[in-house]
Amino acid sequence: MEEIKTVIFSGIVQVLIFSLVPFIWYLVGHRTVKGFLPWLGFKTKRPMPIKSIAVISLFFMVATFVPYMVMFKNGSINSTNLPFVTFKKYGFGFTYVFVLVFFSVVQTGLSEEIFFRGFLGKRLIGKLGFKIGNALQALIFAAIHLPAVKGALESMIVLVFTVGIAYVLGYLAEKKCDGSIVYGWIVHALVNIISGIYVSMYLFKL
Repeated sequence: MEEIKTVIFSGIVQVLIFSLVPFIWYLVGHRTVKGFLPWLGFKTKRPMPIKSIAVISLFFMVATFVPYMVMFKNGSINSTNLPFVTFKKYGFGFTYVFVLVFFSVVQTGLSEEIFFRGFLGKRLIGKLGFKIGNALQALIFAAIHLPAVKGALESMIVLVFTVGIAYVLGYLAEKKCDGSIVYGWIVHALVNIISGIYVSMYLFKL
């Protein structure tokens, strides 16, 4: 299906674009491609922080359910720009779920973790210290999400939750996972999928 190919292509392009500035920055400073992925935070930690991933994901799932469902219902959050929403016409089936998961895991989860936690957060923390640097990356991360929200109260709610999750993801990476963004990517993807499920519950009256 051409529409799915378009979604996949768009997701890959976004990951590449979000990786471009970090790559150029690394290349200028290190004069070599080797070591770029570990520098971003693509590395593993043993033991895997399963408890942290579960607790963070569960907290945001519970905390965002009521406000986000209300905002989706009253139109405060513009869900029409979400790729999987355009696949509603095919019904709640494999195609819809695939696009939702791909968008959540790759197009947004991966690309945003690469840029905000893997690149921007690490640079800011290195210059300003953990508390200020991590807070600043969280505020910038939240700011790019606000144009999709209507209303002062709704914007404040989204700002608080988005700053919160971004700060926690930075904390998870730098304080719990030795700089790895892999586990924050897992949490980010899960939170995105959960948000997508909320949208789907509204769209399909589940």
